[in-house]
Amino acid sequence: MKKNTEYGEGTLFTIMNYFMWIFVGNLLFITCTFPMMFILFFLGDQLAELGIITPIIALLVGPALTALLCYMGKVVRDQDVAMFKDFFKGYKDSFKQTFLFWTAEVLLISVLIFNMKLIQDTSFSKIYNVVVISIILIIFMLSLYIYPIISRFYLKPKDILKLSVYYAAKKIHITILNMVAVFLGLFMCYQIPSIFPFFFFAVIAYIVMYTEAPILKEIEEKISKANKEKQVDKIEENN
Repeated sequence: MKKNTEYGEGTLFTIMNYFMWIFVGNLLFITCTFPMMFILFFLGDQLAELGIITPIIALLVGPALTALLCYMGKVVRDQDVAMFKDFFKGYKDSFKQTFLFWTAEVLLISVLIFNMKLIQDTSFSKIYNVVVISIILIIFMLSLYIYPIISRFYLKPKDILKLSVYYAAKKIHITILNMVAVFLGLFMCYQIPSIFPFFFFAVIAYIVMYTEAPILKEIEEKISKANKEKQVDKIEENN
């Protein structure tokens, strides 16, 4: 009887920990992106005219997203996390590369949608719309790998992109699963707007980092192997 009680308490403690980690991680993400929402709500029209609305979105959302992935990745790997420390360390360490990729994606999608509006009454509109939607879906698929990779490793941008393309295709079942999870989460946010948004971002980040944990482990092993080979080459050169 004592053993069952202790097991029950341990299970409850674990559940409460995960609940706390998810809630706090989500809250930190919302806190980091709240200034963006505030600025866009009150100054969106003026910023759009000045052409600086895209950098604001890129500056605030991208790094916060990667920081949340870094945070939830640590939960997946260690079943523990120093909540504020790990989140903001992830924010700081991944800021530069995240800003680069996020800005490029936002700019590309903005241009595509802007052109879509320009030619919506032409004979090419239907074909162009299909092309645009396809490109956006591809960007979304690659993003499911780009930012988790950035949250764990510091690699050259071209290597990050190559790995993202490779695993998005090779692990298509994981790619589709995570895409479904994101769309389902957005649907739940729409259905339960008073509750679900307080957990949505962190839950999705956890799902992504959990399903991609073997992939990130594989990348880590490849990097470790490559570094060892470089060290061997240097030793041979010195000899």
